Amino acid sequence: MLETDPRAPRITPPPVAISRWYGVIVGTVSAAVAVGAGILIASFGAAGSPIDAVGSSFIDRAPSWLKDFAITFFGTNNKLALRVGIWCVLAIVAAILGANSTQTRTPLMYGFVVFSVLGVGAAAERPLTSTYSIIAPIVGGAIGIACMWYLTSFFQLATKRNNTPSESQVPLEWDRRRFMQTAGAVAAIAVTTGAIGQFRTNRRFENARSQIPTTLPAVPANELVNYSEIAFHPTDSFITPTKSFYRIDTALSFPTVNLEKWRLQIKGMVNQPVELSYEQLLALPQVERIITLSCVSNPVGGRYIGNAIWQGVKLIDVLELAGVNKNAEQLFSRSIDGWTCGFPLQVALDGRDALIAIGMNGEPLSLKHGFPARLVVPGLYGYVSATKWLSEIEITSWDKEGYWIPR
Repeated sequence: MLETDPRAPRITPPPVAISRWYGVIVGTVSAAVAVGAGILIASFGAAGSPIDAVGSSFIDRAPSWLKDFAITFFGTNNKLALRVGIWCVLAIVAAILGANSTQTRTPLMYGFVVFSVLGVGAAAERPLTSTYSIIAPIVGGAIGIACMWYLTSFFQLATKRNNTPSESQVPLEWDRRRFMQTAGAVAAIAVTTGAIGQFRTNRRFENARSQIPTTLPAVPANELVNYSEIAFHPTDSFITPTKSFYRIDTALSFPTVNLEKWRLQIKGMVNQPVELSYEQLLALPQVERIITLSCVSNPVGGRYIGNAIWQGVKLIDVLELAGVNKNAEQLFSRSIDGWTCGFPLQVALDGRDALIAIGMNGEPLSLKHGFPARLVVPGLYGYVSATKWLSEIEITSWDKEGYWIPR
């Protein structure tokens, strides 16, 4: 038997070569499972996902020229484009950080910390945030770090072995096959988790849609639209079909609607605050009116304008229930998800057909167009008047600014 001379120098073999592409896999897979976990956790609180929260914060801060470009270029698909853009940015950043984390975990570690901080900050500034919205990015980031730590342990172990002085000059191979199998399993978990979270979110939307009634209250004959007078063109109807009616708003996902709890509040500078349930709103005198709505970003000849037959309650009738203070200046409205806008109070009192609408083109409002109720005001652009998912009307002075005014 040959004996090793203890006085012989121990040799440190060359470091194991780990391709950056393996780091890319670690980054993207870990980020995917972090986002999937965030989506799932947020869904338990009927809250928007961390992706939606960050997207909404981006919308709030995007310059006007970028918003105009998105509306012009992507149209009503601008929200889908934003989501895809966020996913692409996340994937690219995760891949870059992962590529630089084959020897040290620090880049990806910092990346997940930043991911969590941004997610928490975006969720916290939402008007109607929930505990789950705050928890989701924190837990998601922690799970991402755990996955990253485990996957990079394959690299770290190989590096440690080959950086330990030994008698052999041959570097030890690391277990690529087991690494790829583990990464594939983590990727499958990410997809499954995200799919479950998205399924729960879609079910929340379906629960809201299931509350939409199948019929509308009767409208007195003298308040009905005469349909024979509006079909004046042989091939192109004067009325825009509901499915073709444009939708421009800042909501990346529909708000949670619970008709049992929903109330329309009229408050502020009024003689007596009023609170109406959906049933009470339906019981008020109904009218039908043809009203044109237009987005302020609509170019001449553009598609972000439409005519519809709106059914609802005259806004002035509801204001008279509360009694408006003579010193009031502004009608300030708020949606279920916290979006706000305001316009001169006189507009609601000057005799025009401003409505709290509950129906559109002979059918109850869809969730897309503002169920359970929305404001429709002739002559004003939507950004100051057409509040969807209406929850509150406040009569006030000009000390409040709606969402778009400071932007």
